[in-house]
Amino acid sequence: MLANNVYFCPTLHVFKDYIERTEVYRETEQEKFKKVFTVLYNVSKYLTYEMARRGVKMLVGQDGWNPTFTFKEMELLQEIGLSERDILLGATLYPAEWLGVNDKYGAIEEGKKANFLILNENPLKNIQALSTVFSVVKDGKIILEE
Repeated sequence: MLANNVYFCPTLHVFKDYIERTEVYRETEQEKFKKVFTVLYNVSKYLTYEMARRGVKMLVGQDGWNPTFTFKEMELLQEIGLSERDILLGATLYPAEWLGVNDKYGAIEEGKKANFLILNENPLKNIQALSTVFSVVKDGKIILEE
């Protein structure tokens, strides 16, 4: 993966969610699927940790319909040892690079689209700070201000 500059998107949250929300299964299958997704989650955590330890670039993805799942994915990545910096890169610059649009997106630079959060706390110190939104700027305009 490193030699070919391949990005990895673990989507740990999807396995964790299926462990916790057993109501999505028929009652007779809840324990069976909880065990299956627990194994998948543990294997995914191990693989993600090992890839991150070796320097593979991680994308922050979540395979879900709810935007808050992205923040849960970031928390899970932090739990397995990714730094706040690497998590934020996985949600900003790395996806733009992977999609080939980093000339327009992914970082705050002159000539790029200005979509970003202004936070009350520093997410480089604690990824939980992403929940302290003061303002949202989209296309260079403030669309939310606390």
